[in-house]
Amino acid sequence: MSLLRRNTVGCLQTLARGCKNPKKPQHSKRSQIGLYAGKDIGFGNTISFSHKKNRRTWKPNVQKKALYSETLDEWIKFNLTTHALRCVDRAGGIDKYLLKTPDEWLNSVQGSKAKRKIEEALAARGDSSGELHAGEEEGGADAGLRAEGGRQSS
Repeated sequence: MSLLRRNTVGCLQTLARGCKNPKKPQHSKRSQIGLYAGKDIGFGNTISFSHKKNRRTWKPNVQKKALYSETLDEWIKFNLTTHALRCVDRAGGIDKYLLKTPDEWLNSVQGSKAKRKIEEALAARGDSSGELHAGEEEGGADAGLRAEGGRQSS
């Protein structure tokens, strides 16, 4: 493969469809308003039996929810996907999810603001680590079921 050919291929790879920097993924403006957890609008084709392509979009399942922040002791309203809601449950609450997730992955103005408020509240309280306190339980949403002798997963 000649040097000219290699450079041409490299230039074409860097100019991916409308993307100025291919290493940095593009996100829709809509996903920057709420917590989408990496989900975004997808584009593609549906192909019929007669092999005709019809252009369509796949939109994420976005719900309006108010999540309780234990650190701030208040409810915070978010537009979030069902995937993000499962991620919050898995992390053990909105506080832990926001503190564990880097800002690059959040890609949300509202999420970053809430994260800053939580970090400031923890700093004012003197607990900068963001770890569990002695009175809190570990385990997330179903910790209460296991503690009360409810259904247990094996």
